Amino acid sequence: MTTHAASPAWSLPSYRLAMRRIRLLLVDDHHMVRQALRSHIARWPDMELVGEAADGEEAVRKADILSPDVVVMDIRMPRMNGIEATKLIIEAHPSVCVIGLSFEVGTPREEALLKAGAYRVIDKGASSNQLHHAISQTVDRHRSACLPRGR
Repeated sequence: MTTHAASPAWSLPSYRLAMRRIRLLLVDDHHMVRQALRSHIARWPDMELVGEAADGEEAVRKADILSPDVVVMDIRMPRMNGIEATKLIIEAHPSVCVIGLSFEVGTPREEALLKAGAYRVIDKGASSNQLHHAISQTVDRHRSACLPRGR
């Protein structure tokens, strides 16, 4: 008897499969973190990685160029941290949803990121499935904010 692994798309709500893919910008100063997340995102049929950045300054520039729906943002980075970058991205692009990804959960830095405009912060120790769920849930709850252009 042959068994087949369930496709991740099978567990998605039918309206999500009919929508266009959620455009993600991944921001983290650690190459290995970005590489690991890139491989997971590539398997998510409802999401598309449109770019990566290694620091806040690069994130702000790429958000201007790539028009992501969601930015997955680290907090601690060189040159410009995720708090400052989030504030600048949200000021320039109010429709972008920022989701923090950090070991700073439960700290004043998490609070500062949320105050800067992030919708939520996910612990870096979470599974990729938890990150996928957090992105999906954030977009579903804030659809008019995250996907305003009829995408």
